[in-house]
Amino acid sequence: MHVVSWRRLGGCAALGAALGLVTLPASAQTSSTRTFQSLRATASQMTQMRGVVTVRLQWSATSQASRVAGGRTLSLLGQQRSGGRLRVERRPELGPNHLVVVSVDASGRELDWRLTQNPRLMRLEAADEQGHLVGQTVVLDEADLVVAVPDHPSLEAVRVYQPRWQGTDFALDLLGEVAVPR
Repeated sequence: MHVVSWRRLGGCAALGAALGLVTLPASAQTSSTRTFQSLRATASQMTQMRGVVTVRLQWSATSQASRVAGGRTLSLLGQQRSGGRLRVERRPELGPNHLVVVSVDASGRELDWRLTQNPRLMRLEAADEQGHLVGQTVVLDEADLVVAVPDHPSLEAVRVYQPRWQGTDFALDLLGEVAVPR
């Protein structure tokens, strides 16, 4: 677990520093940066679906060396299919505390995307000696990520991306991909 002082670094800077612990090394990123804007332009959220697949993943970064090197593990803990629909985000508000989950088919074509909160981030607040509210962001070494994606007949895997602000748009750094068996 990592603790980043909210007061010392100030709001968004603390969160950014905490998230910086889990970015991929430059060697593992693609030469062309994928942005959230380009994802939205090429893969819309599905409105017609035959149901929902709730995917449960374990996300772990178990040692300081693996975190610094960008090493982390995503593994499938389970899945459950059910009826119903997912809502379409008409005006998505992506932030540094989110993850982007993209459903893909066997050829890697993006079928759908969803935003979810980063389960490794925990915000703690308490009063200091003077009674002032002091906060900190804790980055957990392990967390379960539960996300619902459309049950598309071509669904083969989900990719999980960490957003990274670049001044005009969020770059999407791939954290991992997990197969979703039928």
